[in-house]
Amino acid sequence: MSDNASSAAIYLASKITSKPPDELHPYGHGKSVNVTAFIIGLILLIITALLTYELINRIISGYSIIAKYALLAVSVLVLTCVMKKLLARYALRLYKDTGSPFVPRGSFPSF
Repeated sequence: MSDNASSAAIYLASKITSKPPDELHPYGHGKSVNVTAFIIGLILLIITALLTYELINRIISGYSIIAKYALLAVSVLVLTCVMKKLLARYALRLYKDTGSPFVPRGSFPSF
């Protein structure tokens, strides 16, 4: 869900950033990149806090995972890692093609 929210924010900001200067914004709409980065960071910070709170509560209450779901969980994790790697390569290619500030150079490790 956080990826979807981040993607939606980036999409909207890219639409705003690409607008030409107008009377209210004579220098353009480039600052929307900074606002979007702040919003995405805030979203991720809130999600991290909620997950940490839930994890601590589960540890305290003695929660344990059912073994039959462990294979499914690991499979989803591996699939997610592969998909994120492919998306990172795609984003890097987009940056090289467009120079978009939403995918800064050097932000993706090479594997």
